[in-house]
Amino acid sequence: MLRIFPWAQLTHLYLLRMLSFHEFENLIQRCANVKVVAFIKYGHPPVAKPDGCIVVENLRQFAIASNEYIMRISLSAFSFPNLTAFRFVVGLQTYDFFREMADLEGVFTAMPALRELRFDVPMLLGEGDCIPHEEVQGHRSRWLSSYLPHLEYFVIDSIESNGKNVGANIIKILKSDWLCSGWESPCERKLELIGSKSRLPHPVVVPSHIIAEVSAFLQSHWHFDSTPFEVSIRAEESERSAFDVFEEENSE
Repeated sequence: MLRIFPWAQLTHLYLLRMLSFHEFENLIQRCANVKVVAFIKYGHPPVAKPDGCIVVENLRQFAIASNEYIMRISLSAFSFPNLTAFRFVVGLQTYDFFREMADLEGVFTAMPALRELRFDVPMLLGEGDCIPHEEVQGHRSRWLSSYLPHLEYFVIDSIESNGKNVGANIIKILKSDWLCSGWESPCERKLELIGSKSRLPHPVVVPSHIIAEVSAFLQSHWHFDSTPFEVSIRAEESERSAFDVFEEENSE
């Protein structure tokens, strides 16, 4: 089938079964004109080859989902020079978003033109004081702006509401250098924080007092000259599929 199917004619590729990065690597090289890709990954990602990375020239929108307990994602073997939207979906409540940022930052380097970033992950914001710009496991994160200078729309979905420090830690993130520093252009950017009923085994809904705490901070302390993002936080009651990709009207 790989030989006779006209892969080069595909513009949208949605794979609703688990696919290894090795299989993805072989497949994506056949899809020269693909613009939108979504797949569920498993296994370890490939490493960059000595003769250079795989350039996926025409890809505009990319979604990766995973339910693995050992989460490692790297795109160092690939380059997506024209990718404008990326979505990362994790269906595990034990996934620690900030302790995995060292891995995710390696993903950003493969997509320098990115404008839209969506993290559908259970953020453990009540567990201690994990801020992404601080040193975590011997790794010091760089500012988000240094990786994604063209970012305009940032969504963090499925905030984990357990713990007493959730609201305070969200506010610390909103004030952090990791989020706020280094942006050069004055264009409007949006950051959405969402607690939602989604594909997680135990749906996450952000309690009203957390939303109220963060909203009060935004109303009393937040000014555009102190951050490049217009920030909002809300609870989403409607359930969404694990594999909603991107809105078709945004597809190029």
